Amino acid sequence: MKDTDIEVHRIAALLDGGMAPEEIAERLVRLARHPYVAPEQAGESAVETRSELDRIFHLLRTATGNDFTHYQRTTTHRRIQRRMVFHGSEKLGDYIAYLQENPAELRALADDLLICVTSFFREPEAFEALATRVFPEILKNRALEDAIRIWVPGCATGDEAYSIAILLTEFLERSGAAVPLQIFATDISEKAIEKARAGTYQMPSLAAVSPERLKRFFVKVNGRYQVHKSIRETCLFALQSITRDPPFNNLDLISCCNVLIYFDGASKSKVVQHFFSNLNLGGYFFLGTSESLMKLNDQFHLVHFPGTIAYWKPSASSGKP
Repeated sequence: MKDTDIEVHRIAALLDGGMAPEEIAERLVRLARHPYVAPEQAGESAVETRSELDRIFHLLRTATGNDFTHYQRTTTHRRIQRRMVFHGSEKLGDYIAYLQENPAELRALADDLLICVTSFFREPEAFEALATRVFPEILKNRALEDAIRIWVPGCATGDEAYSIAILLTEFLERSGAAVPLQIFATDISEKAIEKARAGTYQMPSLAAVSPERLKRFFVKVNGRYQVHKSIRETCLFALQSITRDPPFNNLDLISCCNVLIYFDGASKSKVVQHFFSNLNLGGYFFLGTSESLMKLNDQFHLVHFPGTIAYWKPSASSGKP
């Protein structure tokens, strides 16, 4: 979701907040005149200091247990500024005081920093590559008792993990293979994980789901659609920080789309090395099209699939995928 889209949603929230028309107009005028909206009026009020930002990160860590200091500073700055605009705080010191007095705002800021932009089958070309290129390789020479293990770090509300589960279920049926499937999906947002476990969605996030899949893999409940129990049972959702907690091991596929772009260089390097060390030989690592990685060890091969950036960890006897 673009920044402008988020601002539209916030203005819409004002309209739904029970304010009188004149109150809404006054609030919108204040928003338009805020230093971060009208930079020419900013002066010293828009100046940010590292110590103040570190204070905000400390408050967030104390309240949520999550450390945002290794997130890209430009992203965190922008999100903090938007919250300041929304509450009319012109200086970071004022916003810090507001955070200290309002625990709910700390949670709201944390949710803003945990950018959740996802939907089912969001990158069709990437899923096509999974079905036609990756899954056949993963299934090769696999014993029936040898489960396919997949990890989706930064899974948000579960859309991507369930999409992979649906796609792989269809592939295994076509292949006539009764191989167990284990999908581990993790995120640091408790709210997102709760929604993922429930597996209930509205139509906007299901726009790319075909009518056939919607009928087979979802159950309509109170105007919403819940992922069928058989698919939900293949996915294990858990709270986890990929920069702090141990990774899963013996993995055939890691799908980490549009997550690493929010980390600084040191954290990104650490996470990538964890990913590759826990990937099976012949396994794949999928990234989003906006991702960029530092040079990796030569034993890992870049694979050119449409709609994604993918790496492959070859076995000693394998050729190009």
